[in-house]
Amino acid sequence: MEKVKIMVSSTQDDLQAERDAAQEVIEKLGHKCLRSETHPCFGESPCNVCLEMAKTCHIYIGIFGKRYGFVPEGEEISITELEYRRAREHHPSKILVYIKEEEEYEDAQANFLEEVQNFKMGYFRRPKFKSAEELKPQIRADVRYWICMKIAESFDKDKKIQILTAENAYLNEALEVYKRTT
Repeated sequence: MEKVKIMVSSTQDDLQAERDAAQEVIEKLGHKCLRSETHPCFGESPCNVCLEMAKTCHIYIGIFGKRYGFVPEGEEISITELEYRRAREHHPSKILVYIKEEEEYEDAQANFLEEVQNFKMGYFRRPKFKSAEELKPQIRADVRYWICMKIAESFDKDKKIQILTAENAYLNEALEVYKRTT
């Protein structure tokens, strides 16, 4: 069975402990952790690899702190925001958001976080975390819940297929009766 692929997206220099903590939780749960600094990208630009990971992962974990991060040449937004947008564009329900409590955030980051947390168009998030250790149980609980929800959705889908199959059989039977009587 394929492992659940979970991408960890954040700035690297200031959130390395949090990235490591997320990877530890993900791997203890038996899933595959995708991180830009540990992903082999032979013959690919790091930007392309990061955006592909954001698109193809099952779960995107955005860990956001005070720094906005690196803006690649030719882009107007940071790689972290590009990853977030790609994940959202591909499948909005796969995004989990965690925000580190800081005294203040860079202006661009504050604007980005405002969008990410927007009540109508943003994402539900847990209370801000203060340390990597505080982040671990949040990620553990949310990944487990997300997977349980996906399992429940698949059961609902299977049940709908059973109902439609039964309805189809009934309609085919009714059609045969109608054909014999006309």
